[in-house]
Amino acid sequence: MSQRRLVILATVVAAALVVGLVAFRALTRKEAPTSISQFQGGAEVASTFAGIPQDGTVLGDPAAPVTIDEYVDLKCPHCADAAENVVPTLVTAYVRPGRVRLRLRPLAFLAADSRSGAWAASAAARQGKMWQFADVVLRNQGDEAARWLTPTYIAHAAEVAGVDPRRLERDMARPAVRARLLADQREAELVEARTTPFWVVRGPGGVRTVSGAQIDPLLAAIGEVSPAG
Repeated sequence: MSQRRLVILATVVAAALVVGLVAFRALTRKEAPTSISQFQGGAEVASTFAGIPQDGTVLGDPAAPVTIDEYVDLKCPHCADAAENVVPTLVTAYVRPGRVRLRLRPLAFLAADSRSGAWAASAAARQGKMWQFADVVLRNQGDEAARWLTPTYIAHAAEVAGVDPRRLERDMARPAVRARLLADQREAELVEARTTPFWVVRGPGGVRTVSGAQIDPLLAAIGEVSPAG
């Protein structure tokens, strides 16, 4: 085969790969809900957190011997996996019995609208429903490359989570709410949380860090720092 034909063949193959990649991206692209009726998981979220004390960012008994900080970006797909597959297990097996308390630290790693999501989650904490709001958003993500954490989306997510959207909008503008994000970003740097979700597990047995959306490393960390016996 001549060099010219090889060049033509290589060009055709490259073009086909590009077209295939674009088509695959279109097929796998997640679309964020645009109306309240399109949101999913509201009942599951309500059931997961029902009856558990919630004070600001903290979910569970404030006297629990083990504290787990979860660093999240509400646009992070792996954080969505954790919301669906990790957090419910932690809540059922550890938070409800008073063995662990969870503390949510929303960050803005991925995009400009991640910041809006973090502010909204912190504002929802003022209504005692930070975890519900964050969970609803994580279960109803759009594509991480798209800008979907809009005021309308946030208002819809708030309603599904049982949060007053008008009060949420007002609270999002409060300096204390916006300062919360800066404080969490600084704390993330201190604990070297370079990806999300990132977990810091603290207890009488010390401190452990876990990265990712797998339950087994977290359970091991809880066992290592929990009180003896």
